[in-house]
Amino acid sequence: MRTRVALASLLLLSSVMPVAAGKPAKKDEPPPLPPPDVKLVVDAPSGKAWRVEVQNNGTTPLRIVADPRLLRLTIAAPPAPPPTPTTTKAGKTVTAKAKKPPPDTECAAPASMRSDQRTLVLPPGGKWSDTIDPRLLCLDRVDKLVEGATVTARLGWAPPKVGNLKAPFVVIPEGGDVAMAKEIGAAPFTLESAWPPVIGSATVPLSAKGGASRSVAVGTDADTTIILKNTAPKAGTVYARPQLVDARVITPRGQNVVCGGSILVPAPIVDFTTRLPPNGTWSATVPLAKLCPPSTFDVPGLYLVIPSVHLPKVPQLPDAWSGDVVADPPQLLRVEVGTKPFFDSPPALAKP
Repeated sequence: MRTRVALASLLLLSSVMPVAAGKPAKKDEPPPLPPPDVKLVVDAPSGKAWRVEVQNNGTTPLRIVADPRLLRLTIAAPPAPPPTPTTTKAGKTVTAKAKKPPPDTECAAPASMRSDQRTLVLPPGGKWSDTIDPRLLCLDRVDKLVEGATVTARLGWAPPKVGNLKAPFVVIPEGGDVAMAKEIGAAPFTLESAWPPVIGSATVPLSAKGGASRSVAVGTDADTTIILKNTAPKAGTVYARPQLVDARVITPRGQNVVCGGSILVPAPIVDFTTRLPPNGTWSATVPLAKLCPPSTFDVPGLYLVIPSVHLPKVPQLPDAWSGDVVADPPQLLRVEVGTKPFFDSPPALAKP
């Protein structure tokens, strides 16, 4: 019996004792390099392009990707006002539970606009800055850029949750004493006001707005939509036709381009008029390639398209509404790839 117990103890002991490996033990891996001492600052003035600035606060030269289109935004909605206490019929004061905040909104340019090719070496103490219209990033989420919203900005690419970091990197040191970085984070900031729309005009009891924001691969795919709405308490008649739609385009470089429709306005035909009841709408979508000069959409980026429609007088219907109606707000159009570069000059160090 004692022999069996001793044998069992020996087997148990051998099962937990380490077995000598056939290969030598691995050497301790070197400690990870410290992150680069680099700072991202985003200045977001009301109604203007945002300024992006990267500064090298360390002692090692850093090669950065100097492209503001790499900016990624996380937008937290403004805090909701506290619930208002109410009094029941029994005279008891009750307060409803506070609503849960909505999920954060993420804004970023499409992958076709995010490249790692535009680089610049920042010496110690050097900095780079450029501007970007946040609507280029938040194309169909511009309504989230409201007063009181908290914005967290990051420049670069989101690192993986697990595993090793892989290219592309937004920061690559020119020496071996600091690590590479996938992204640079900025301190959160609060928006002071909502993004203001471009104000249009109307001389008839009609409102107009541009179509939904959209992103197109190339400029030849661009079109614009105008939607008329009768804001009067009574019905009205208009001679609205797609060939009477014009547009004004503001390019990424701030140029105003007039895109005209048909030079010859067709004589109004009564059978083609539209009767709009109160709150009734009329809309038309026209390709911008047929309206605008050929080089209008050569540069990738954000375009503001302000469509308008000319409503001619109808001789047979003297009560028909006539005039020019301009969309407000405009349509946001993002062109991802162009025949010309997004930037008109290479990156440069910011002046001290």
